[in-house]
Amino acid sequence: MSNQIQVLKTKKNGAGFTLIEVMVVVALMGIMAALSIVSLESGRIERELEANAREFVGIVREAQNYALTGRQIGGNTACSFSVVWAASTYSFRYTPSGNCAASPTPIASYALKNGVAFSNTNALSFSLPHAALDFNTGNRSATFTKQSSSYVVCIYADGRISDQRGAACP
Repeated sequence: MSNQIQVLKTKKNGAGFTLIEVMVVVALMGIMAALSIVSLESGRIERELEANAREFVGIVREAQNYALTGRQIGGNTACSFSVVWAASTYSFRYTPSGNCAASPTPIASYALKNGVAFSNTNALSFSLPHAALDFNTGNRSATFTKQSSSYVVCIYADGRISDQRGAACP
């Protein structure tokens, strides 16, 4: 009987994990979860910037198309259609014909969403009948920022409009 007790005392059950092994696995899982959360946050900011930029591009293209087609607003012909942006808002405007030097009349105003803001203030105007851009100097760009991320919309003198990550047009 004493031999049986001795054998039972020296046998180990190998079917479990030690506390150290469990703690290592939990620590590794915690590190992986933290890295995933940081990655997801960065991706969320990029998506918010891109979504706001794409909405802005849509309004710029709408102004361009209105100028190309000679769109009338309230039965009035227009001299030009413009987009003006600053801080976290932008507006779509038109200048009625007959007084092309007058201040533009707002058609619609928009606000950027989710804490996104413009890092620059600017305006552009498409004049009728060929949607020629009224540029005093070079191309225009609208830079969207949130935290340390940037997204830029580039409007070129030849009418092209592009958007991309970063803070500068190519």
